[in-house]
Amino acid sequence: MTIQTKNPLAGGLIEIALAFAETRGRRIVEQAALRRAASSAYYALFHPLCQVCGEGLGIWTTGGDDLELIYRNLEHGRAKQVLEEASTKARHPDLVRIGEVFVQLRQLREDSDYSQPGRIGDQQKLLTRGETRTLIGVAEEAIRLVDGLPREVRRRLAILLTLRQSRRRTGQGSK
Repeated sequence: MTIQTKNPLAGGLIEIALAFAETRGRRIVEQAALRRAASSAYYALFHPLCQVCGEGLGIWTTGGDDLELIYRNLEHGRAKQVLEEASTKARHPDLVRIGEVFVQLRQLREDSDYSQPGRIGDQQKLLTRGETRTLIGVAEEAIRLVDGLPREVRRRLAILLTLRQSRRRTGQGSK
């Protein structure tokens, strides 16, 4: 069953991740499938963040080139940085968990996509079906939390994710 979410692609990516997590075969085939499941779980969470940005800029329902610009320009590293900031976490308690899950999924996605066979990151290990299913469940949890954020929190998160912060004035005048 597909997760109920505001983002149409997120549910599909969770469903794909679950299907990959159940792939059986030779060990290398199973590992490749589990790695793809981890990557799909990450992107399932990334898409609702793109939606938050589209809604915050008032273009989510209009789609087209403007919405595509959001999808292409929302930087994964910037999203991680924003979600890890104490000032972001202080805006709503659910942003703490969303940030934790985003960071965890992003790291595992990078490890899954770029580590050599038989390794995940710097560890000599294989992914297990159980830990992959757990990871997918954690992604679903974070997606639900993003969907449940109040409108004003979603709007502020959109601003933080899409705009670079300028240096703050210190009251000492401009230089």
